[in-house]
Amino acid sequence: MLGFSAANRTQQGVLLTWIPPANHTAPIQHYVMEFRLGERWEILDDSIPAGELELLARDLIQEAWYEFRIIAVMDDMVSEPSNVVGVSSTDFFPPPEMVEERGLTRPVVAGIVATICFLAAAVLFSTMAACFVNKQRRKKLKRKKDPPLSITHCRKSMETP
Repeated sequence: MLGFSAANRTQQGVLLTWIPPANHTAPIQHYVMEFRLGERWEILDDSIPAGELELLARDLIQEAWYEFRIIAVMDDMVSEPSNVVGVSSTDFFPPPEMVEERGLTRPVVAGIVATICFLAAAVLFSTMAACFVNKQRRKKLKRKKDPPLSITHCRKSMETP
């Protein structure tokens, strides 16, 4: 009898593995994987090569309960469906490209880097502004320290000789 051996959630989806039927009269041509979310069975993949014994179900709807079964197709016969395996798609792991070495996701790392850059720019601009203001103040103080130029008038005496 054809049956599932495992259904494991991974970062990419659900990895389904099965055991081929032991007693079959004709060689297996291919497998058909079916799934259902409610009452009706739908085809997930209808051309799984006979040598394959696993399938990765991707792009599942979050927060849903899936049931899977497999059927072997031989010459002009179809096997009985396998036992049904149920899998919850709740709490999938994030995609591997989202996970960093320390367990932080890329958006979190990007936020941290942006915050550090913003703070560095703020410190740089505030330091430059303080230097500019101090330079202006020194120029102003220097102008006040110099005595104003005094103009002395020469008076001619009004006395006529």
